[in-house]
Amino acid sequence: MKKIITNTLVLLFSFLLINIAFPAASQKLPKVQNTIMRAPANVKIDGNATDWGNKFLAFNTNNRIYYTMANDDENLYLVLRTNDGSANEKAIFGITFTINMSGEKAKNSKQNIGVTYPTVMEVKKSDVIRNTITKIKSLSSQTTNAATEKKDSLRLFANKKIDEFFKEIQLSGISAINTPLISIYNTNGIKVGARLDNDYHYIYELAIPLKYLGTAINNGQKFSYNIKMNGLPEKSPGSPFAPPMIRPDKESIKL
Repeated sequence: MKKIITNTLVLLFSFLLINIAFPAASQKLPKVQNTIMRAPANVKIDGNATDWGNKFLAFNTNNRIYYTMANDDENLYLVLRTNDGSANEKAIFGITFTINMSGEKAKNSKQNIGVTYPTVMEVKKSDVIRNTITKIKSLSSQTTNAATEKKDSLRLFANKKIDEFFKEIQLSGISAINTPLISIYNTNGIKVGARLDNDYHYIYELAIPLKYLGTAINNGQKFSYNIKMNGLPEKSPGSPFAPPMIRPDKESIKL
């Protein structure tokens, strides 16, 4: 299957630990987040956006995803929600959040910190999840009780299989963690969650401890990042799967 990748998503802000209200639902969201917010108190990373008020600070029109980046004293957070069935099909292939701590626009992969969930191998073996999400998409225009019951049944099945299949997080560039794969139940403080909500949107949450992001965070220096929908990797010579592509970021943010 052809690999599907997002355009780089960029925002620019200062790292101020303040609270900011979410924009009203009727307000048109920017393509990139242009305001900072403090993460909700006692936020839980479980693939449920109710902690965030089910509202977001940016909407990427190319990939039809809403997202918010936030922080508290301990973690940097990313929460993302798809807009429709086609976006669900992209998101289920895995999302990579990449940070370049060099503060430059250079293509220096050694400076990248990357977190991918679900992993390439787990996506490859999860045809049942992808097929279920495609079935939900095929029923999206139907509003009968029978169709709704079918979609609800498929949603519950998909969530059960997400819990069953997606057990690992792929990492790169975090020197304090010397393995490329960790369990979702890790003791390193990196947390992920993903589920289909009651409206059949794919919700993705990520928390990364600030301690892994280097002194640049505390010093207020700029760093670049991107959010990418990976797509199912194609086979490469000598390897059953091609590695996920990481494109260099084009802009920087100050956290």
